[in-house]
Amino acid sequence: MLNRDFLEELKKILASNLIDQEKRKCILQYHHSDIAELLDELDDEHRAELIRLIGAEEIGEILLYSDDVADIIEDLNPEEVADIIEEMDADDALDILEELDENQREEIEALIDEESMEEILIIEKYEDFMIGSKMTTNYIVINNSDDVKSAMKKVISQASENDNVSTIYVLDENNCLRGGRFDYITKLAAKCTIKRSYPDYV
Repeated sequence: MLNRDFLEELKKILASNLIDQEKRKCILQYHHSDIAELLDELDDEHRAELIRLIGAEEIGEILLYSDDVADIIEDLNPEEVADIIEEMDADDALDILEELDENQREEIEALIDEESMEEILIIEKYEDFMIGSKMTTNYIVINNSDDVKSAMKKVISQASENDNVSTIYVLDENNCLRGGRFDYITKLAAKCTIKRSYPDYV
């Protein structure tokens, strides 16, 4: 639970005479879970102001910590919600959509851009207990043969297509994951795939 002093500090920042840019900068110095608890406590008017200040890109991450997602989203117009979801990783976006009732969800999904919706649907087809439900489409791939310059070019290029990237995979010359705990499984799977593709005939 948020320390009451923190909560009062956040409320004072929101009510201050600072320009919006400065308010946003001050608020985002707090942890997302703290800001989420503030969102849960605010009335509709101040909640809407806080969401506007923070912006779609950050608010999606903050909503993941909220205990009141459905009510918060209900106070926003569907276009705003779609903008927020488009900025989120597909697995997180799905978590938010699953908090909504059927009518809310259908209305918002109709406004989400095609690419984001495709990624969400890929994740959704897996049950919670399946490893696929933990997948993300938000990562960067480089090769272990890349020099620093080449690797940086790939990172910059792919980062422009992915938000909040926290995972970089390094592949070997066979496009197998390099340096992972379970490298041997990946290599065995690759050999089995080749074997099935080109079986030995006696």
